[in-house]
Formats: sequence, structure tokens, C-alpha cells
Amino acid sequence: MNSSYKIVLSISFLLSILVFDLSAQQNNSIFYLHNGSVYIGEVLNDRGESLNVRLIDGNEINFSKYLVKRYLDSKDIELHRDGKYHVTRGFFFQPGLATNFEGFAPVEEESRISSHTSFLFGYYLNPRFAIGAGIGFEFNQAVVSGFEFDTQVSCQYIYGRYYINNKKRRPFIYSRVGYGTRNDESNFGSNNPNGGINFQAGGGMHFSSRKKSKFVLTLGYHMQKTDGTERFIDDFGSEIIADYDIMIQRLILTFGMEFNKRKKGYVKSF
Repeated sequence: MNSSYKIVLSISFLLSILVFDLSAQQNNSIFYLHNGSVYIGEVLNDRGESLNVRLIDGNEINFSKYLVKRYLDSKDIELHRDGKYHVTRGFFFQPGLATNFEGFAPVEEESRISSHTSFLFGYYLNPRFAIGAGIGFEFNQAVVSGFEFDTQVSCQYIYGRYYINNKKRRPFIYSRVGYGTRNDESNFGSNNPNGGINFQAGGGMHFSSRKKSKFVLTLGYHMQKTDGTERFIDDFGSEIIADYDIMIQRLILTFGMEFNKRKKGYVKSF
């Protein structure tokens, strides 16, 4: 009985520490001052022209609101013990460069070139969900009847993301859907190549940082519909004209960098 009591008491003590630690971190904001100083702590009082802040080491300080150049509100971030953080509410911008993941394979048939550039404009609704819209420019090698040809596509899409947890390295799943327009021209006059649905879905990892830029790595299954007419020369020098209607499908590895906006000055939270 005495042993059980000790176990329950120990668990209760550990849980109380965990709850206190989580609540403390959730209430901590980050202040960037004009002189280059950075403070992390909870706002205890912001009446008047001064801020009373309890720092993460337990000390309290007071400084003028006018010294704050930019800040991140506790409601908008997930702050970790080492000072790194994730933004969980507000706008973000994420450019990315992508390539065909199967291009790393030694099998020649799987190593067709894909080179993508994307620009995502998004908004965090809460710590779990983000939505957005973006544009992309994509180059893909495709195959028709054993002959390779190149496609150039510009696309516009809508985007959704769901985070599995809120740790320093945050795994997530995502999808996007839109329309891709072919930018290259055909050799057959008015019979220019057409684009079609542009779709991608997969998972990724979002890395925390002390800076306003954060690294994002994703691996997704990519599809692009296209049709048109191409002229090929076979091994015997004969000309072959082929109509095609295909769905380009690739595993795409994307290296992205997310940028978040920090609020200017100090604005009281409501």
C-alpha cells in the first residue's frame, strides 16, 4: 500500500511538472529589440509604456514597448526548450526546388529528369492545419512509344497541410490540386500541346529554427495531365509523328524554405 502511494505521488509530481512546463512554454513570447537583444518570456503586465516580462529563467525584467522592433506572440508560435520555434498561426511564404526522386535510382528507365520550382503562399489556421495557394514552373521528361520528349508547364494550385504533432521536427501530410498549362510549342502549327490537371500528395518534415526561415523537406507523388502531337526520329532516320494523351507520374523530392512574418513593434494581445 505504501509502495503504491509512493508511485501515485511520484506520477502526480511528474505530471504537475510537465503541465507547468507546457503551460509556461505556451505563454512565452519572443521579443526582438532595436539594440539586437532577444528576450523570451511571458508578459505579466503591459499597461502603460512598459512591459513586465518573466523570462524563461524565472527572472523578471521591465523595458519600454518602444524598444521592441518585432515580436512573436505566444498564441502564434510553438516554442521549444532551446529557443527554436514553429509558427502556428499567420501567413507564410515557402519557395521550393524539386527533382525526380527516382532519378537517384541506378535504373535508367526510372531516371527521367524532372525539375520543379514552386512558390507557396499560405496561412496557418491553427497548430495542425495550414492552407494556401501557389504557382509552379515544371520541366519533365516524358515518354511516348519509347521516344522521350520534354514538357514545360506553369501551374496554379490550392494547397492543404496537416501536422501530425508539434515537436521540433514536425511530420506532416499534404496535398495540392490545380491546373498546369504547357508553355512549350508544337511543330505542327495550331496543334499546340495542352495541359491538364496538376496534382501532388505526400508527406514531409518541418524543422524548427530560431530564425524566421525554416527548412521543409517533402516527398510526394506528382501527376500532370498533358496531350498533343510530337515528331520523333527513329534509329533508322525515319520521321515518326505521334499523338499522345498521357499522365506524367513521378515521385518528387522537394527542398523548401519557409519564411514567416514577425509583427512590428508590440501590440497588445486580446
